[in-house]
Amino acid sequence: MARIFITGSTRGIGAETARQLIDLGHDVVIHAREDSRADAARRDFPDASGVAVGELDDLESTKSLAAAANDLGPYDVVIHNAGVGGGVAGRALT
Repeated sequence: MARIFITGSTRGIGAETARQLIDLGHDVVIHAREDSRADAARRDFPDASGVAVGELDDLESTKSLAAAANDLGPYDVVIHNAGVGGGVAGRALT
């Protein structure tokens, strides 16, 4: 089975993707934007291999997240699901 890192995997499509891949026996690492979401992800996905915590809202926090993810890697697959939007009135430059 594959080792997979999924960004934006604590809610929505990312969470469902993580759930299905874990159920299929894959080795999945979850991404959470903040510690409270990481704690919830550990409860929601007890069979996940790990949780990398970090924001993608600026370059420094993205670098920090990348380092955390690298510490939990390497990966066969990376699914970039994290995004900005969903319910916002307009486009926000990040």
